[in-house]
Amino acid sequence: MPPKFDPSQVVEVFVRVTGGEVGAASSLAPKIGPLGLSPKKIGEDIAKETSKDWKGLRVTVKLTVQNRQAKVSVVPSAAALVIKALKEPERDRKKTKNIKHNGNISLDDVIEIAKVMAPRSMAKDLSGTVKEILGTCVSVGCTVDGKDPKDLQQEGPETNQLAAASKLENDVNFYQTTIPNVVKLFNIEADAKHPALVMLKKEPEKVVHYDGKLKKSAIAKFVSANKLPLVITFTKETAPSILASPIKKQVLLFATANDTDKLFPTFQDAAKLFKGKVMKL
Repeated sequence: MPPKFDPSQVVEVFVRVTGGEVGAASSLAPKIGPLGLSPKKIGEDIAKETSKDWKGLRVTVKLTVQNRQAKVSVVPSAAALVIKALKEPERDRKKTKNIKHNGNISLDDVIEIAKVMAPRSMAKDLSGTVKEILGTCVSVGCTVDGKDPKDLQQEGPETNQLAAASKLENDVNFYQTTIPNVVKLFNIEADAKHPALVMLKKEPEKVVHYDGKLKKSAIAKFVSANKLPLVITFTKETAPSILASPIKKQVLLFATANDTDKLFPTFQDAAKLFKGKVMKL
């Protein structure tokens, strides 16, 4: 004979339900009947507990049973939390089929969901849990801050370092993209190391590739060394940039207009060898 059930023992039972609806007693009976509970009453308690925040959503409910009393609590999945954040209008699920959850939620919503899911996440830290939730957004079909969640998943610590470096250079515009066709314009191959950083210039040296570590100080140093032309014509307009440059060694070329045209290519080639170290004027 099986051992006699001890009613004082704490037992946890998990069931999947549709929020706000009384489930079929036949589906609850096999799980809670042996614990001395009424399937009909528990179904009503579950419907009452889930009707406010989870109406119409499929969620997991935990029943904590002791002394033939059950405490109902919702254990939402990441998908349920994402769909809830979409704040979709109520639908009759019997009449409306194949619902597409193609709305939009904010990144703040994602972070809040990640905090709720953190205890059940396999990630080491919150940033990893956020990426897991972004993956859930992909499967649900919604966007985050109007963007594809896959694009946001690509963003990481490097993005924060780039943003920090951008605050140090007020006269340079910083952009970030994950669009392959845009990346190809800068001669960055698909199998190249990512993330990649380049600087665009209007001078003959149109694209400058960065191959250092993506740290704020290193990025700022790269930008500072490369934002000015290889050879600068000293004028009233360019003087402030020249004098404010951290490069203090300067080589000046004094020549007539005719001689400048002849000497400029050689002077520019020499400037490439000392880029970031010596300023050519």
